[in-house]
Amino acid sequence: MAVMHHEPDHQQIPVTTLPVEWHVASVIVHTQPAALAAIEQWLRELPQHWPDETLKCAEIHAQSDQGKLVLVLESTDAQAILDVIDQTSAHPGVVNAALVYHEVIPPEEQPQ
Repeated sequence: MAVMHHEPDHQQIPVTTLPVEWHVASVIVHTQPAALAAIEQWLRELPQHWPDETLKCAEIHAQSDQGKLVLVLESTDAQAILDVIDQTSAHPGVVNAALVYHEVIPPEEQPQ
C-alpha cells in the first residue's frame, strides 16, 4: 500500500509596504553672499547623496542676492528634516538655517 503525502497549499501573501507619513518642511537658509551659488548646488544635490531613501526632495523656491534661500524639503521621516537643518547649519558659508514650517501628511490624506 502506497503512502500518500499531502502537501498543504501555500498561498503567497502579498507583501505591501506600510503607509508612511509624508513630511513637508520649509527652511530659511542665510548664507554668506559669496557662498550662495555653492550652497545652492549642495542643497539641490542632497537627496542624491542622502544615506537612505527618506529624503525625497530638496528644492529652492526663492533666493536673494543677500544670501537668503527658501528651501523646501520633502521626506518620509521627520529625523531626515532635522538632519538636513543640522548639516546645513554646519556647512561652510552658512550663517543660519531655521525651520519655519513643517506639515505631516498622513497616508490617508496623500494623493494616490
